[in-house]
Amino acid sequence: MAKLERMRAHQDLIDFGNRILNEARTELYIHLRFMARALDSLGYTMDLATQSMGTDARTIHYNPNFVFALFLESPQKLDRLYLHILLHCIFRHMFSSDQYEDQALWDLAADIQVESVLDSMDYDIINRPAYPFREEWYERLRAECRVLSAERIYHYFHLNKPDLDTLQQLTLEFHKCDHQFWKRMEDPAGGSQPEIPEDLLDDASTLPDANAGDPDVDGSDATDPENPDHPAAASNASDAGTPDSPPVAEPDPATPPKNGTGALAQVDEAVLDEQWKDTAERLQTELTTFGAEASDETGSLAWVLAAQYRQETDFRDFLEKLTVLREVTHVDPDSFDYGYYNYGMEVYGNMPLIEENEFREERRISDLVIAIDTSASTEQGQVQRFLDETAAILRRRTNFFQRIRVHLVLCDDRVQEDIVLTKPEEIEDYAAHFEMKGGYGTDFRPVFQYVEKLRTQGALPELRGLMYFTDGHGPYPTKPTDYQTAFVYDTWADIDDQSAPDWALKLYLKDTAQI
Repeated sequence: MAKLERMRAHQDLIDFGNRILNEARTELYIHLRFMARALDSLGYTMDLATQSMGTDARTIHYNPNFVFALFLESPQKLDRLYLHILLHCIFRHMFSSDQYEDQALWDLAADIQVESVLDSMDYDIINRPAYPFREEWYERLRAECRVLSAERIYHYFHLNKPDLDTLQQLTLEFHKCDHQFWKRMEDPAGGSQPEIPEDLLDDASTLPDANAGDPDVDGSDATDPENPDHPAAASNASDAGTPDSPPVAEPDPATPPKNGTGALAQVDEAVLDEQWKDTAERLQTELTTFGAEASDETGSLAWVLAAQYRQETDFRDFLEKLTVLREVTHVDPDSFDYGYYNYGMEVYGNMPLIEENEFREERRISDLVIAIDTSASTEQGQVQRFLDETAAILRRRTNFFQRIRVHLVLCDDRVQEDIVLTKPEEIEDYAAHFEMKGGYGTDFRPVFQYVEKLRTQGALPELRGLMYFTDGHGPYPTKPTDYQTAFVYDTWADIDDQSAPDWALKLYLKDTAQI
């Protein structure tokens, strides 16, 4: 009998904890309908290994005492914490933690990113007062990182190590959930559950009925944990976390699951990572339409997602498309006439006759236009970084004919200068001594008009491509070009890459923030 009572008390704790978390999830469903898929992806597991709440990207592990106390103190705080945990999954922080040497610093960077997004959102259910300490650090980090991603924040702190007191202050301010489960992700079962103390089970008898007021549960059979129709039966499976439990089908996004069993309950880490990436990309698509009508409410979420999940194409991929096939004067030892080879072997026995070709075909770049946005919104440092990376690629002689034509066109709202470089070495030298010219408004069209003028004059007979470095804030040309065109953006800057025409490629400077 005593064992049965303990089992019932244990189940009451699970039922009540799950019911509270379901209430929080329902509140988030109502106000943030664009996050339905993400909200459906986490189940619940009562776990006394934590003093608060945390996730392993499969389920929310919670301490029942903490959940009860926080719910009684403020349902709004519980809603915000729930969303804080969910954003960790959307940004996939737990899948990147092992890539960083300083785990504590990574945890802090991840928490700052999530809290900055939450503070930018305007929903009553998650609002909290703005504190000067937070705002001061947000301003400082944005000045250095532009986009407050965990990777960039970690990079900043790694290079500008805060003192111990500041680090403690930041941790107290931004740390909200338990990250220990990020380290336990390789175990789908979530580890063994510690035995529940007697006093906690005794307290369970004083809790309100977890099923009170639930129209789906009635009668004595509904309160029996052995009843398969009772929510406790599914909660038992979620709490046990055994590898033998059957996989859970994905729930309907319109209806929150009552038992808290998430769709991602039992999948390996690699699959889990891909599923959260897919969830984040779908959320980004939802925000593209929903955010247009409620951008103030969603805050920086859409922008941060766009920055984190944009496809960054490497320069080399684009330059490869601009190459042309041409014969060059160069002995090619890899090709010779096998007829002479066999003739020598037959006539002289052991003396093959080999005649190497004096020409070989190579793919090299001939004409290239590199346009640089020198308007007031473009910073010298951004342009310098672009030129340095471009020069590092183009200075390699194997990418060029012995004489080349690279037009470096500086333009704000008009063409300011056109420098023609004919040797690979000149590109690196120009990059080292580059100075901005212009500084007025932005208009991309004059460059394309200027290029057409050069082509008419015969100055670009073999033009295959144009790269335009810019922050994207300005009017784009509407007429497609008959040569490859790419707009290049610095991912560290405040860019507008959504307005670029469909016929042009979008390239990004490689983000060096990750360490």
